[in-house]
Amino acid sequence: LDDVGQSVAGLFDKMIAVQRTERALNLKIRQQLADFAARRREFDTKLQTVINRVEGKISKSEDEAKVDVQTGTATVDGLGSLLSEILTQEYPIVQNGQRLLQESRRLGEAAEALLPSDINSLPQVEGALRGTFNTTNRIIPRLAGRMRDPLGSAEMATIRSIVSALESDAVGPAGLLALKANILEAQAEIAAGREALDRNERLYFNALENVVHVVRAINSQARDEAIQIITWARSVILGSVLLALFGGLTFGVIFARRLVRPLTVLAGHAEAIRASSKVTEISDTSITQAPDEFGVLARSFNRMIAEIIVARPRLVDWWEAE
Repeated sequence: LDDVGQSVAGLFDKMIAVQRTERALNLKIRQQLADFAARRREFDTKLQTVINRVEGKISKSEDEAKVDVQTGTATVDGLGSLLSEILTQEYPIVQNGQRLLQESRRLGEAAEALLPSDINSLPQVEGALRGTFNTTNRIIPRLAGRMRDPLGSAEMATIRSIVSALESDAVGPAGLLALKANILEAQAEIAAGREALDRNERLYFNALENVVHVVRAINSQARDEAIQIITWARSVILGSVLLALFGGLTFGVIFARRLVRPLTVLAGHAEAIRASSKVTEISDTSITQAPDEFGVLARSFNRMIAEIIVARPRLVDWWEAE
């Protein structure tokens, strides 16, 4: 019983520590998800700014071409050069910018799927994040190849910096994926701890039941021995005088009562705990302070009860917090 009580107390301490870690990790991953979403919005805003600027440039070129055509100043070479620039220089910027916006939306969807993911679905979320970053990193050089002017180079530097930060936030050593893996590991430890607590609880009640049976057996044996002593005393003093008969019977009764009483108290106390689930110590000092084997058994029983009394409120608080 002492070993079971110590094991339960150790499991409580470990589970409380793991649960605190799991809660701290959940708070951290929620904050990092918010930071990731904010950085992704910054990325979308920058891309949309580039797209709007280039589309405005295309519209301006089209308007100028219309004016030249209407005024008769347009030439075939001039219009061909304008069309070639739009198709080979401006339009690819818009096209690749739109593709990056699509990949950004995929990143957002994968990040949103990260929080409710479990041990089975986490690899799929990780694959989606890494695949999206691979696609994004393939598109960026194509976009950069069309944005070589000073303004375009500055914009590309900003875009690369944001993508690098997003990738570190998501799949880096301290990123969202690593945090989620740590959370799942903590949750697995909590589940294993609950199973261990259930096993120890069954062991405890089985041990308590065994104590009841052992005490009952000792009690029954003591009664049998007392009966044997009384029978022997009667046979010895059968032919003696009335005073000797009275003395022998008195001795037998007193001896039987002193032998049976500690066992009766201990068995009754254990039975009361099992029936009511109310854990209390044996308060009879004449038993708990006795120098014989019954005193040792009663003190061991009280130590186990004290450990359970200390551990039970912590379990209740943890269950309520859960």
